Amino acid sequence: MKYAIPILAVFLLLGSCASQVQRVEDITVDRDSRKYAAGTAEAQLSVFSSMGALRKYDINVSYYPDDDVICLEYKMDFVNHYLFLDRNGRDAFANALEKYKADYELRNLVNKRSKATRQAYGVMRSLLIWEAFSFAGEGRSHPVLQLGYAFVKGSPYMAINMPEAENVSTITGDKTTTSTRQIFYFTRAQADILAALFEPEYLLSLYQGASRPASTDVAEEAEAEY
Repeated sequence: MKYAIPILAVFLLLGSCASQVQRVEDITVDRDSRKYAAGTAEAQLSVFSSMGALRKYDINVSYYPDDDVICLEYKMDFVNHYLFLDRNGRDAFANALEKYKADYELRNLVNKRSKATRQAYGVMRSLLIWEAFSFAGEGRSHPVLQLGYAFVKGSPYMAINMPEAENVSTITGDKTTTSTRQIFYFTRAQADILAALFEPEYLLSLYQGASRPASTDVAEEAEAEY
C-alpha cells in the first residue's frame, strides 16, 4: 500500500497536465470588417466529382487586417468559395513553396500519388465558407489543408489538398454535412505570385497606399514535362 499514494499522485498530475493542453483555436473572421484587395492569382482546381479533370480558376485575394487573415475567393460550379488563411498558414505555404522548388531543381519529385507526396511539406489550418445564393445561407468548415505536390499528365505541380470537413454552419449543416474535397494545383510561377501576395510587408502596405508587387503577371499555362 505504500506505493498507492505516489502512483495516485502521478495519475492526478498527468490528468492535470492534459487538462491544461489548450486546443488550437479555429480561424475566425468578421467579414464586415475592413478588407483590402491584394490582387489576383491563378490555380488549377480539381474536385472529387470531376474525375480528376483540371480547370484554371482566377482567385481574388483580399486581406482582413483586423483578424490578420487572407481570403482566397473563387467561384466553382456556381458556388462562391472563400478560403481564409492566418499568418501561420501563409508562412507554411511560403516555406512549402521553397521546399518544392528545391525538390524540383534536384529532381527529387516522385511521380506517385501517396500520403507522402500529398503532404510532403506539412499541413495548415483554414476556414472555408461557401454559398450558392446569399438567401440560401452559407456553409462553413475548418479543413486541414495538406501541402505537397502531384503529377498531372507527366508534369509536376505544387498542390494543396483540401479534404472534406464537417459543415459546422447552423444554417446549412443539416442539408450539406461536409464541404467538398478539392485540390489546388500550382505551377511554380503561379505559386510565386500567390506567395508574393502573402508577404507581410506587402499586406502592411495595402492600407498605407503602396503599390502591388511587381511579380503579379499572369503565370504560364503549365509546367513542362519533368
